[in-house]
Amino acid sequence: MSEFLSPYAVGKVLSGVLEALPLSRPNWMQTFFGTGFKTSEKQTINFDREYGIKNVMGTFVSPDADVTPIQLSNFDTVEFYFSYAKEGWTDDSFNQINQRQMGDQFGIVNPLANAARRLQEKMIEAEHRFENLFEQCAVNLALYGGYEASSEKHPRVRYNFNRTVATAYTDFQSPLMPSVNLTTTAVTAPWDSSITVMPVIATGGSGTWDSDLNTGTYTAGMKAWTKANVTNGTATPVKDLVKMYATALKRTRLAAFHMSDDAYAAFNFDVETNYSSAGLNTVNAILSIQRDILPRAQQIQGLTFRRTWAFDNGESLPIYTYNATYHDRMTGVQTAYIGSGWVLGLPIAENGIKVYGRIMHPDAQYAAMPRFVNSWKNSKTGKWEWEEHTSFMMGHTNINALISWKVK
Repeated sequence: MSEFLSPYAVGKVLSGVLEALPLSRPNWMQTFFGTGFKTSEKQTINFDREYGIKNVMGTFVSPDADVTPIQLSNFDTVEFYFSYAKEGWTDDSFNQINQRQMGDQFGIVNPLANAARRLQEKMIEAEHRFENLFEQCAVNLALYGGYEASSEKHPRVRYNFNRTVATAYTDFQSPLMPSVNLTTTAVTAPWDSSITVMPVIATGGSGTWDSDLNTGTYTAGMKAWTKANVTNGTATPVKDLVKMYATALKRTRLAAFHMSDDAYAAFNFDVETNYSSAGLNTVNAILSIQRDILPRAQQIQGLTFRRTWAFDNGESLPIYTYNATYHDRMTGVQTAYIGSGWVLGLPIAENGIKVYGRIMHPDAQYAAMPRFVNSWKNSKTGKWEWEEHTSFMMGHTNINALISWKVK
């Protein structure tokens, strides 16, 4: 009986490896930065931002009349240097590679094969860590219109693409609003007397307000998305989604919406409470796009398809929630890429770019490439060491088409 249950006997039926905690790769936000890559031999990349753009019509004049010369819109520019990132590893000792590895049969050890396999596993792990870094950059671009490159071995560098941010209630009256925080943006009196809805929308503040004179000293924040605010009519998630869509549509096409779980709960409550017929109509739209949406949601960690929403122009867009996490390099804490309370409008991939710069190493000939692996033998330890290099910059050519609202 003991011989029958020995590992050498049962090892004959082992045909695969079962991972206890398998991880699908979180690459949802990176899908909005194109499928290919670009390289640049330049030291920096310039991003120009045009403003003062107006869609002006021509003017009628008599044949002998002069007209004002055309003036082009203004622009400013920001110059960005590439961010540099490395991952390193060393080879294993003979004792490590002379032991059974995951997937090996019992009693069969091939140290050379184990050494090659462990080297490959470490290279794959390095690539996963780079991917997580790119994902974090993509998330921060969507949330804040930029990202930071920093660590204990890297100075803090901010990449800011100058997205328009609403900071007052009067900004909220604008038809175009790429970025706003409904939970903190303040409104203060005296208010414009023509805007009579401010006392209704303002909440949680202090002071007094005379509704007859439209004057006062009231200070408050704008209404966030909660079921209570939807019920009393001061929060309008469905109308807000339409406003986000209209904002993006002025500049490019949207591909999808992302909502955090709590934001989607408030949105869905508004749908069921005030737009039940429209909500039922969007269910039928699932059938036409499920071949694309459902496989994608199954392949990406934390991605869940919630519903589609049909807009007045006939376009239907999917709404997802995304709860992928990573482990912070410094603290080791498991952290969500996107926190609670956010709604994002994500434009088509052609607006997001990732550019790889020069690898600053002589063996790479200082050429631009996505990755470079350098290796050498440590004279003190006798071990081989490897470092994988990447030099990159992620950006967005239409930053105001990236919609980001903090709603809860």
